[in-house]
Amino acid sequence: MGKGTLFYEPAEKGLPPESVWSTERYLSTVPSLFARLRKEFGPDHHFLHDVHHRLTPIEAGRLGKALDLNTGFETSRLLSSTVAPAGRSVSLARADQFFDDLLNRLKVNPAFSAVATSTFSSSMGTQGAIVINGERRQFPSEVAFTSVDLEYFPTIGLAPVEGRAFAREDAATAPRVAVVSESFGRLIGKGETPLGRQITMPFNRIGQPADVVSVVGVVPDLVADVNVLQAL
Repeated sequence: MGKGTLFYEPAEKGLPPESVWSTERYLSTVPSLFARLRKEFGPDHHFLHDVHHRLTPIEAGRLGKALDLNTGFETSRLLSSTVAPAGRSVSLARADQFFDDLLNRLKVNPAFSAVATSTFSSSMGTQGAIVINGERRQFPSEVAFTSVDLEYFPTIGLAPVEGRAFAREDAATAPRVAVVSESFGRLIGKGETPLGRQITMPFNRIGQPADVVSVVGVVPDLVADVNVLQAL
């Protein structure tokens, strides 16, 4: 503890002054800060950051893991947002028109070099099971299923490390296919390639059986949100 005015916050007389603080915002901002530093000064410099004392040990560990992820991948150029029409009474046709108009406006905006969409479909927690090649399997973290368009992987900058990405031939009437992250691919492959593995979706349309999708590609792990450390 310092002397005089060199005290260490909040070791000061009386009640400490109130200040606005958001741990979640801090955890989201610092990885972007380091990404910008690496972009400006290159990968050869070592940066030191004094983690804020308001973080719990678990939160500090989360931040450390996030800073150690996506090495060599420039995430600061990506902008993502969640968009949904307001109100529960919006019809499906009106929602489709809304998103079509939004995409068209974004694609002609010179501020964006590329635009892509994704839609959260479902997920399975650690207590549930997912059927892989007819075998019920449990996984150590939540498994999320996300629908993406053809431009998604090129826009993010993820090229397949095995197999292929989605193609125009993968239409609604074609056999269902999936692209998985390297981490999930290792889990379902059990030491072998995950390509060709059959995943039974943990959800289904009313009156129809659950879709069975075949893994056709594997992309590198990419964590885009420090609060969700599972890779995309």
